[in-house]
Amino acid sequence: MVVKVTDPSLPSCGAQEELVVAVIGELDFGTVPRLDEELVGLIASANEVHLRLDAVTFFDAAGAGALVRAARVCRARNARLILEDPSPPVRRILEITGLSRVLEIRRDATRP
Repeated sequence: MVVKVTDPSLPSCGAQEELVVAVIGELDFGTVPRLDEELVGLIASANEVHLRLDAVTFFDAAGAGALVRAARVCRARNARLILEDPSPPVRRILEITGLSRVLEIRRDATRP
């Protein structure tokens, strides 16, 4: 799993209005601790976090838990977490768990 800030023009310190972060690869029990750690640091510097999930190839309950934790951290900071274009494995788990009704999700209309 790779976590990548996709807008390198953002300054590294101070509050940002918006931050775009891409998650690439598998998001499971083995990779979630690293995602949790990186997201907490990134969320601390933004008012709005766009989490791109279109390149996530595997996603399980541990991944869903990481998204819930990230959403809680954002809410505690009065920030927004927006899940951008979740891949089919991510969408499936979010729909099965009901998280698709709780978390803010934006889908690319050109993808199935």
